[in-house]
Amino acid sequence: MTWSPQIFSSLPNSRSVPIDSSPTKRPPAPTDLDAPQSGMCSTQLRGRRFPDISSSGAGVIVRDSNGTCLAWRMRHFPLAIDPALAEARAALESLCLASARGWRNIIIESDCKLVISRLLSPAEDFSTLGPILCDARRLMGGFDSCSTMFIPRLAKWGCPLSC
Repeated sequence: MTWSPQIFSSLPNSRSVPIDSSPTKRPPAPTDLDAPQSGMCSTQLRGRRFPDISSSGAGVIVRDSNGTCLAWRMRHFPLAIDPALAEARAALESLCLASARGWRNIIIESDCKLVISRLLSPAEDFSTLGPILCDARRLMGGFDSCSTMFIPRLAKWGCPLSC
């Protein structure tokens, strides 16, 4: 299965505008990796560059402790930014979504070690990721519990990324 902008249009409970008004795909069945501990929400990040159309995208899927999809969000960027930057934008989107929905205990899961390590670092980041991750770290402080987790690419449900 390859990742495309349409993957998020098939997920239920979205407040975002669907890309496809008549989705034909169902989300993958939940696995143990999708289900955080009770009382927590798992935000799984997806960042992708689409070289064939010179653009990028960032997506977020939020699941509860039963593995049920609570919400999703996808953003399209008309410029072809690098995958790590798209993943950083997805991290910020996930925190904004969780904050807006009033979820107080979240886990941010990503297969991009660079984004996860820089989210945890207190050092000022002067890279292109810096301003986005600075905003994300600021939002992380507003939750009762906010942790990050690196999920190796093969363990996620079908998003081949280069990060």
